[in-house]
Amino acid sequence: MNNIPLLDKTSYKVFGFKNKLILYDLNTNTICRINDQLTYDILKFAGEYSMKNLLTELKSQHGSISEKDVEAVINPMLSAGFFVSVQACADVIENSKTKLLSYTPYMLALCVAQSCNLSCIYCYAEESGSNCKNQLMEFDVAKKTIDYLIENSKNIKNLHIQFFGGEPLLNFKVMKQIVEYSKKVGQQANKVFTFSLTTNATLLDEEVQHYLIDNDITTKLSIDGDQATHDKQRPFRDGSGSYRNVLINSLTFKDKLIRKGKFAPSVRANVINGSAEKLSEIAEIFSAMGFKAIDIAAIFGKHGSDDNGLAITEEEFDAINRQMDDYIEQWLQNKINEGKPLKNNYIEREVVKKLRMLNRNNLLEGIRCGVGRGTNAVDVNGNIYPCHRYQGMEKYIIGNVADGGVDTDKVSSYYSAIIENMLENCTTCWMRYKCGGPCPWRVSVEDGSMCPSDKLSCEEIKYSFIQGAYLYVSLQEAKPDMLKHYLNEK
Repeated sequence: MNNIPLLDKTSYKVFGFKNKLILYDLNTNTICRINDQLTYDILKFAGEYSMKNLLTELKSQHGSISEKDVEAVINPMLSAGFFVSVQACADVIENSKTKLLSYTPYMLALCVAQSCNLSCIYCYAEESGSNCKNQLMEFDVAKKTIDYLIENSKNIKNLHIQFFGGEPLLNFKVMKQIVEYSKKVGQQANKVFTFSLTTNATLLDEEVQHYLIDNDITTKLSIDGDQATHDKQRPFRDGSGSYRNVLINSLTFKDKLIRKGKFAPSVRANVINGSAEKLSEIAEIFSAMGFKAIDIAAIFGKHGSDDNGLAITEEEFDAINRQMDDYIEQWLQNKINEGKPLKNNYIEREVVKKLRMLNRNNLLEGIRCGVGRGTNAVDVNGNIYPCHRYQGMEKYIIGNVADGGVDTDKVSSYYSAIIENMLENCTTCWMRYKCGGPCPWRVSVEDGSMCPSDKLSCEEIKYSFIQGAYLYVSLQEAKPDMLKHYLNEK
């Protein structure tokens, strides 16, 4: 008995960030600042040590500490419901799966082109062979997909189509047919369709730009930062650089949208092994260009995948975090001191995401995104996948629009595999209520099995939460009304 830790270490987490010591308790969903080093050290080691060993550990740092001193810290918190570890049970998991299966689809990713005019060195669709099929979706397949969505969306009125590839603008003709048909049948069925597009911007000519603007198609542009980085990571298939073409098209399109009083397109950059140090530089480049919605994502390794040394390393992960730490402090001081709005548009977006994460409270529900339920992806042959990243992974086909749509049994098996994988790997993690599980695609192996999440993907989520907790306690002390605004913002 003497060797049993005083507290269940899976029920809470203490950590230091910059000048603050912070406690996160899972059961009470509490994030709070710890005001003294002794309390922090007691909580830090109480999940590892028995009372005897804890006192020995504390003595070296704090001198003579008694059991009463320790109990004075722990007992009031125990009485308030802290340090209770609720593990997932069979009923919770089964209810979770039932809930997942009950979702009604309202959005589809149409992979209208399993082909691309670029050869991006990190592209998942290149690796799976999806792009190399050089196939374009026929309108007949697209038509059946729209009909399937309308029929299965039940009483949901607002439906959404995402145009994906490869490069979807290679099939611009069918894209236009899809928009026209969706609007027509949507009106007949009392449905309203909206549309979005993810494109490499190489084919974003005048005709395409005007069409996207006239039809309110929300657009995300893929640009990897400066010219040297972009041309290295996103060349044309003949090896030549695509940056100049992409930049001219993107800036022209952005300016047109702004002149018409509409939102600028969002931009996304990927950082790989060797470019992680450029995160802040990339953010500032896009901000200076006038883009408001900026996403910068790191390329992590994936089980069974040959990343050719492109995935970021632990050292580069640390470099990304250091840059974000600086941004967070810059944002915080600006808000506390009520300074002028920051010119770097990336910072506000990232801060909001980190604060919103604190609102989650999932008891291992298993899947934090819309795979297999709210949204699915349809390839050029009408095959349905849980999401667009699964294109080309035949073991993960969950139906076909020509054969009645989604196969519920296949989706159920897919969810079971994800949840069982989480039960095996995530039930003792201190982030299990906030994370909601790893990206399903990242833990899906080509042969249809599931694997643990890679270490850095998990660390990314944990570190983002720690940054958010630091923002939380800082705003709680300095600007509580502002904190309330960010936490309640939809």
